Amino acid sequence: MKPTVFLVDDDPKFLRSTTRLLQSDDFLVSAFSSGQEFFENYKPGSPGCLLLDLMMPEMTGIDVLQKMRELNWSLPTIVMTAFGSVMSAVKAMKLGALDFVEKPIHRNADLRQMIRRILKTRQPSIASQLELQRTGVCQFCLAR
Repeated sequence: MKPTVFLVDDDPKFLRSTTRLLQSDDFLVSAFSSGQEFFENYKPGSPGCLLLDLMMPEMTGIDVLQKMRELNWSLPTIVMTAFGSVMSAVKAMKLGALDFVEKPIHRNADLRQMIRRILKTRQPSIASQLELQRTGVCQFCLAR
């Protein structure tokens, strides 16, 4: 199963353009317009990483990270925002985000390299993912 970049952002234009950009770099992308849509469709243990918008209505990026922690999902996450603060970056990192990047991201070649590195090196096996969910320990939180 090829790792997927799970993209969550409430801006339809950003979702379309970012999906196209990532697909042009040969990434498999699954896009969601809200945190709720992501939770309804993501299958725990699916290999990949999450590109998560911080500022969304109803369920913010921080809310998504908190719920992922409650569910013991250990999906490597990069938080994106156009309106970030040090406080929100620190909170995201404490909740398990690997990085916090500013929008616009389309010219950020380092981000695409980071995604490649995450997809190559930070993918737990299905068996270890199930064990993490059973024990309630987040592997990526421990690896930090």
